[in-house]
Amino acid sequence: MSTLQSPDWFAIITDLIYAGVPMKEIARRLDMGMSGQLLRHYRAGGQPLYVRGEALIKFWSEKMEKSVLELPRKPFVRGHRVARKKL
Repeated sequence: MSTLQSPDWFAIITDLIYAGVPMKEIARRLDMGMSGQLLRHYRAGGQPLYVRGEALIKFWSEKMEKSVLELPRKPFVRGHRVARKKL
């Protein structure tokens, strides 16, 4: 069984910053009602809404000139609110 992978928002946003796009500019270009503060939240481990995540992935792909298949990913971790079944 393969391990589920999720986008590594820290790496994605950091790539954009190193490419010369400040967080406020990322938020402005995405035009999704995001702020630099919200991007910092994602970078610290928060998960964006689906449409915001898709917009961020598309912008990353265009700016980095890479395929979405090359998107930085990390192992999926279940949220703390998900109840675990006892065996």
